[in-house]
Amino acid sequence: MFTTDSFLGAEIRYRQDKVRRDYAPRRWIRVRATDTQK
Repeated sequence: MFTTDSFLGAEIRYRQDKVRRDYAPRRWIRVRATDTQK
């Protein structure tokens, strides 16, 4: 039980970190695009 819980926690943390790294550049590109449109 403990090993599966720690494994799931690591998996969730890894996915969240991956999503955050993938999402950050797109958000900055979107912000830059809205700034140029104004």
